[in-house]
Amino acid sequence: MPEVRVKPALTLTEKINGEIKLRGETVGVILSEFVRKFRPELEELGALVGERGSKLHPSIIVLLNGRNIRFLKGENTKVREGDLIMILPPTGGG
Repeated sequence: MPEVRVKPALTLTEKINGEIKLRGETVGVILSEFVRKFRPELEELGALVGERGSKLHPSIIVLLNGRNIRFLKGENTKVREGDLIMILPPTGGG
């Protein structure tokens, strides 16, 4: 099973220090493990939705090696050893 680097950004970085490594075959498996591991921090940020907060909020952008997974195969996108998943919370300004 490939080991993938996961790096949260912006407000997530304040709660989850630095880059972590997780194992899984797809982006979805990696994200589920990320949510399981950091549930309290993600709940505090309001970053979870679904049954009992099981998924990241749809406004959060997930990049695999710099490419938005929405333009790949979503959570079914396969990962390879050493890939980088970045998790970006929505930003706004005015």
